[in-house]
Amino acid sequence: MGSTPPFALTAALASVLLAAVPASARDAVRQVPSVSAPPASQPTPSPEPTVASAPVTTPVPAAASNPSSDRGSLDVMINRAKVIRLPERTQTVIVGNPAIADLSVQKSGIVVVTGKSYGSTNLIALDGTGNMLAESLVNVVGQTDGMLVVQRAFDRASYSCNPVCQPTVNLGDSNAYFNDTRAQADANNQFAISR
Repeated sequence: MGSTPPFALTAALASVLLAAVPASARDAVRQVPSVSAPPASQPTPSPEPTVASAPVTTPVPAAASNPSSDRGSLDVMINRAKVIRLPERTQTVIVGNPAIADLSVQKSGIVVVTGKSYGSTNLIALDGTGNMLAESLVNVVGQTDGMLVVQRAFDRASYSCNPVCQPTVNLGDSNAYFNDTRAQADANNQFAISR
């Protein structure tokens, strides 16, 4: 009698397992408000911000007495991106740990924050003279919508079920599963671009 491959999960099984996840966790969408910087003493056009050694989040104006006490927070799912707006006079953006979250500065103070690894880091926006305009905490969390995780003793495998379950790779999957699935995805991508 042959064994069923681990990716041969039925849609019924996936829907039963996903039903255990609260709808609010599956469907929650958080909109990040933009935060304006304090008005400048003299209006001057500001050049595009530069990235200093690391990435950014939705900065919250720093408190005058204790800048680190008043932080905003931004939750980003791993392998996903969120768009935020920097304070107006931002010249430099710093991410505490770019292995957790990365950013890409776009025109007009728009920043794309991408979750790279589970954990928390911070994002700091500085003006042209090095004054801190804002600081935010960035939390990178795991995907919950449409995900199915199969745990067999110490082996873990992740599946994306939208609506049919297909293998996918996530941090925390067993090495053999992660490497095999990633190798298949890489081979498929190479095949697609070679045509």
